[in-house]
Amino acid sequence: MSENEKLLRAALRKIAEFDFDSGCGVDDIMAFADLAWRGELDPEEVISLLSDDARSLPVDAPVDALLVVGKTCELSVPVSPDVAERKEPTRYRLPRERSGWTHHFTILAVENGQPVSVDGYITVNTYEDGKPGEIFVKMERQGSQASGFIDAFAVSMSMLLQLGVPLVTLLNKFENMRFEPSGRIEGSSTLALSPVDYVCKYLRGKFCK
Repeated sequence: MSENEKLLRAALRKIAEFDFDSGCGVDDIMAFADLAWRGELDPEEVISLLSDDARSLPVDAPVDALLVVGKTCELSVPVSPDVAERKEPTRYRLPRERSGWTHHFTILAVENGQPVSVDGYITVNTYEDGKPGEIFVKMERQGSQASGFIDAFAVSMSMLLQLGVPLVTLLNKFENMRFEPSGRIEGSSTLALSPVDYVCKYLRGKFCK
């Protein structure tokens, strides 16, 4: 943990002691914490301000006003227009009847010095425009740790796609993740660093050409 993170954690502990009945709302606290986290407010300054003595924020500080006396506060944080206009994400579900396909793959892995073949299945369902909106991944070894993780990964991918997160953004985050089983894909020169890595490489090849 960096020194700056330690200072910020200490500052947030101070924030947690605020008396919310004094008019200092949860949204104010969250906005204040966000400013500190993004580096627009020095954590050391936060700790200094949130003392038992009455203090006021410098005029040129990013927060309009902060006055702390004991455990009471008065806080007003300017919210940027893009944040103020931000709406809750809308989930676009797939139609009841949707197009899709299932892709079978086999990872030629090695376990305990012995070659093993691990089969998996990727099912992709798409919107009317052909964009992916739902992904299912099933591994041969149901109930294993890797299989459970893959199921959770596929559900997360599906939810994020339906909430409008671009596929390429998700692939850039998850591709090259390493864990077993890993190995070359049967019938292909593709090297899978993990089942998640292969799912990402497969989706990139299908949708990001």
